[in-house]
Amino acid sequence: LLISKKNLNFLNFFLILLKKCDECLVNDRNKGPKCLTKSFFVISKLNSFFGKQKNTSQLNESFKLLKLNDSVLVQETDLLNQHFDSLDSVSLYKCSIADINKSAFDYYRKLKKLFIFMNNISRISDTYFHSLVSLQNLEISSNNISTIDAKAFSQLKRLERLGLNNNPIKRLSQEVFRDLTNLKELTLDGCQISSVETGLFDSLKNLTHLNISKNLIEHLPKGLFDK
Repeated sequence: LLISKKNLNFLNFFLILLKKCDECLVNDRNKGPKCLTKSFFVISKLNSFFGKQKNTSQLNESFKLLKLNDSVLVQETDLLNQHFDSLDSVSLYKCSIADINKSAFDYYRKLKKLFIFMNNISRISDTYFHSLVSLQNLEISSNNISTIDAKAFSQLKRLERLGLNNNPIKRLSQEVFRDLTNLKELTLDGCQISSVETGLFDSLKNLTHLNISKNLIEHLPKGLFDK
């Protein structure tokens, strides 16, 4: 891969900027999101730069963490549709996301942590996370989710933690957790669930933490946790 001195300087600047932003998030939560929002023009330029490269593997192999918190600009770039396929963690907190393109995470098969809480998602489609075969932690709490497709999590075989709390979920399909055999922690507190179907948790053999408090549940079916 041939990189001109000008492009190399730009990439170095981008890496330094991301490092500074990450430091802001650690040291001062109020400064972090502002810093990331202001630096979004750099991300757009980087996206354009990568689009001209024939081989980006040497560039993206070191990227492990991407934070684009508190920025509506995340919807104005195709950054999530390409590059950075070595990422371990992506955080899209409070980005006004209402929908997720079915191919948005096709390049993220190594991703282990995905945080999309406090957005405007109303439905979890079975196409949203189908490519995230390595995902271990999925946090989609505090959205407007009322509907979850029965196969929404079917490809997340390695998932260990799932956060669905603080969503207006009223009903869960009996099959929705069927493929999450490695799940250890499930949070459903603060939803609007009024009833729980028998067999809903049958496949969760490794589950150790379950929170279904602050719902509208008046009784639990007999034998719900027998298996």
